[in-house]
Amino acid sequence: MNTLFNGRPLKCLFWAFLLVLGINGRADAGLTDSLVGHYTFPTSETLPLYQRVQSSHVVLFLHGMNSTAETWNDAASQYYEGICADIFNGRSHVAAKANAQNSYCYRVNFGAYDATSTNKGLENAWDYAQALGATSGDFSTFNQLGAEVNKAINAIKRQLPNPQILFVAHSRGGLAARAFLQQPAYSQNKANVVGLITTGTPHKGSRLGRIYKYMVADMMNADGSRKTDADSVNDWHVVGFLNGSEESFFFTNPTPLDARRPVIDYLADNNALIKKLNKNQSALPAIKYGAISYANVDLGQLGLLYQLFAGSGADIFPKLSTPAEIAIKGHSADGNPKPSSDYMGDGIVTVQSQEALAANAKKKRYTPFFHIYHTDEPKQTADIADMTCRLGFAWLTSCPLAAQTATAQSAQRPSTATEAIPYDYDALTALPITQLWQDWLAVVIDDNHANSRAQLATALGIKLRSNDDTALYANIKQRLLDTNAAPLERVRLAHLLAEIATPPALALLTDAFLTNGLQSINDCKPCSTALSRAILTVAGSLPEQPRRTGLSAVLENAWLSSKQQHADTLALSLAKLGTPHGVGLLLAAVEKTGATLPSAQEKTLNPAQKQAIAAFKAMDAIINPDSERVLESAFMSHHANEAVFIAAGTGLANLGRADAAQLVLQRPNELPDSALLVGQRWLSRLSGKINKTTLRHMNKAIGLPNQPLLRQQMQDMVEER
Repeated sequence: MNTLFNGRPLKCLFWAFLLVLGINGRADAGLTDSLVGHYTFPTSETLPLYQRVQSSHVVLFLHGMNSTAETWNDAASQYYEGICADIFNGRSHVAAKANAQNSYCYRVNFGAYDATSTNKGLENAWDYAQALGATSGDFSTFNQLGAEVNKAINAIKRQLPNPQILFVAHSRGGLAARAFLQQPAYSQNKANVVGLITTGTPHKGSRLGRIYKYMVADMMNADGSRKTDADSVNDWHVVGFLNGSEESFFFTNPTPLDARRPVIDYLADNNALIKKLNKNQSALPAIKYGAISYANVDLGQLGLLYQLFAGSGADIFPKLSTPAEIAIKGHSADGNPKPSSDYMGDGIVTVQSQEALAANAKKKRYTPFFHIYHTDEPKQTADIADMTCRLGFAWLTSCPLAAQTATAQSAQRPSTATEAIPYDYDALTALPITQLWQDWLAVVIDDNHANSRAQLATALGIKLRSNDDTALYANIKQRLLDTNAAPLERVRLAHLLAEIATPPALALLTDAFLTNGLQSINDCKPCSTALSRAILTVAGSLPEQPRRTGLSAVLENAWLSSKQQHADTLALSLAKLGTPHGVGLLLAAVEKTGATLPSAQEKTLNPAQKQAIAAFKAMDAIINPDSERVLESAFMSHHANEAVFIAAGTGLANLGRADAAQLVLQRPNELPDSALLVGQRWLSRLSGKINKTTLRHMNKAIGLPNQPLLRQQMQDMVEER
């Protein structure tokens, strides 16, 4: 056991801050628009009306590779009270609601064209992606992603008349937006778009993408098998650790990034697709553009401890070989790889590539005291809101009067006062549950009807959230545990339960996932993986109350009764839901260890230790403001040398609320110098979520920290640049 503040490395804390690329999302995808069977969706002329609204402002969030709409949970929670309508393949079954700024929130889940892609990547990348529950558009070209954006606008226009749409895009999502905007065929829908904001987007590609062609040329034989020389074995271990299929020092990457997906190649700075997109950049329409960039992380630094290249980062994580490093970065005159600092940015995308948007784009470069890694960028909600104000769109938060005036002058276009709005899923939800279930089973393993399967799953979810059906759940469980069923069918049954997302569906998932006696699940590793990802998907779906309470109760029971062989999944799920009781259980698990946490490198951990580490790491995922009081109680009632104090402070800093931030800023002076990293991390989170004006007011009321580095960091946070 290592104490928290004894002057030795804070190994137990580092695990909480380790950030590598994460995924969650939808695996089912395809091209077919019509449903199989005896019915089709009605047209907008024949659908019933459910609402009449005025013309409205819309923020459409676009996620990047290896990701899903859940990427934007922080922004949805902070600016839309968690109400943000997801769109998949041009369909949304949720009616968006206006926020305090009278704007609406939508999020695209990319992947509608993945199933029909002719490029399924290397080895079993496609099957592995489906088991994880997310293909994420990573098997689609930029033009196909642009087509999904076009369909998303159609979905929005079915709900809101003549919407004024602002794209906010992370990473590859910015390229999807550009692919849409640069296509003349979409001119009718392009007229509804008033702006594009990108954050961390590789407009000129990324050097890291070169790993894909290196894998093909230097790590694989002509027959597609792996080479077995020392460098290749080493590099395949890196690939396996990244995608979560291999562990290192008893640690498995909980947020897999599969370098075998074709998107890695598409995003390489020397790939023909990225070059073609940039060659046509002059076709971008005359709207407002903003590029947010981050500039203080070396290439290959994926988290606080994890660096892909030798020479930095924790040695317990695998590093790429020198030949692979040279293939990515090139070599200096002495033949050694160029230094990672030559490609400074967010660890994946250089600053120059992030800023290579339209010539007239407003650019804002951030070089914060504490590193912002690529996957942190969607969580920098204050930076995103600041850019919306700079462009004149006061749609996320209130802006200075000048910005609001600019919005009125530049973003408003003539629109019809009222317009009929159809509800896309009326036709499906009118069918009985048994019929929907049978139709879903008919296409369960047929990728030619992937979209039909996704739409049927959504309809089942809608029906079952108001009409419980124990017989259906029993049927699903029987098929899920059937050893004679195809693994793909069982994997998609897990995805179906994630889409249904009721407490009984989650209970079925957790029971199957946690029970050692279910040999049928243990014999099917893709099934176990799919169950884990399905549980996380349900928890991260921003469910409405009271369903959130019911879902949390299922996870709480599993957390208390299981043997904790899957503590990480349960802790992260409880944190994502963020109910007071669920967060309280996590804090209690940490508190049980007293002022210590076990080292994450210990080979043997008892259940309480596993719970403590898992709960401690999960604090970074809390965004539900309902948890503030329980976090505040733990934070204010414990001393700075206790693990639960650090855990509660991390949760409060992550909420993005001014009152929670004020609590955190009151106590950094109590941290000993050995816990400097903790204070830096808290301030970094607050900087990403609280605007500078609010932070300045807090500074005046509370004062700056005494510790010199924290004091300087706080001054940097509130300084206008």
